[in-house]
Amino acid sequence: MGERDEQTWSRLALADYLDHLSQQLRGGALAAQGRHWTVPEEFTVRMAVKEKQGRLVAKLSWSWTTLGDYDRTSREFKSRSGGIK
Repeated sequence: MGERDEQTWSRLALADYLDHLSQQLRGGALAAQGRHWTVPEEFTVRMAVKEKQGRLVAKLSWSWTTLGDYDRTSREFKSRSGGIK
């Protein structure tokens, strides 16, 4: 999984998207790419905002284990195969 897409959005469109994302995080469930994941109470977050070559660059990433969202057999397979990091 790893989807990158570069588009031009209006600031309001981005704000709406981030608002929708924040509602999902607050609700404890995240939906993307046709999948649904449970959001844990705490997880790893990396943030950076800097000006680089005359442009503002902001990055936000987060991660958590998704093994709890799978049944036991799938969880064991994904752990062994490296399908979930």
